[in-house]
Amino acid sequence: MRDRLEDLERQGIESVSRMERGVGMIGFRGLSWLTLVVTLAACIADAPEPSPESASPVTREAESVTAGGESLALPPEVPPDAETLTADGWGPLRIGMSRAEITAVAGEDADPRAVGGPDPARCDEFRPANAPEGILVMVENGVLTRISVSRDPNIRTSEGLRIGDPESSVLAEYGSRAKVDSHQYVDPPAKYITVWREPPSAANPRGIRYEVDSNGTIAHLRAGGPSIEYVEGCL
Repeated sequence: MRDRLEDLERQGIESVSRMERGVGMIGFRGLSWLTLVVTLAACIADAPEPSPESASPVTREAESVTAGGESLALPPEVPPDAETLTADGWGPLRIGMSRAEITAVAGEDADPRAVGGPDPARCDEFRPANAPEGILVMVENGVLTRISVSRDPNIRTSEGLRIGDPESSVLAEYGSRAKVDSHQYVDPPAKYITVWREPPSAANPRGIRYEVDSNGTIAHLRAGGPSIEYVEGCL
């Protein structure tokens, strides 16, 4: 704005000088060039602001993603981690998926001849063909409710716990949140350690169960809903 006023000031001085030299108007000598500049500046200030409709697309886009000076743009979607098992799933597999969605992202049953449960229409457990060898999914009434990991030390939980880690690491990580139950088939120190993010009484319970073997190390990881507490497949 200062540059504009200075430019107008110069133009006003030049105009006054030309008019004085050209016509010798005595009365015009009394007109202050400052008055002329102020008058022109007032005209500029009175110019109407551009309407929202006339704003450039860039301006409108910028307004659409800011409010109070803070950006409203969502961060890019983070792809699922194929090495991390959470209470919500593993890699492309998410608890709550339909069987059709499971096969679309991870493949069909790698061994369709194997029986995954006494009543496969109600509950079935299988390894999707494109999943690692140690992964099994449990489908109950057409919905993915559990993902199990065995024999694969490359897959870890969000806390960094994996197959082969000592039970002491699990208990140290979760403390009083860990629910410890005796193993139904193996003598101590074998046990089940269950940690619920949302308890079984919640609308959508989610948790992880660590099955500890006779050596006191993690042998199996199970993530999902209440079915993580099944001790023998679909039972």
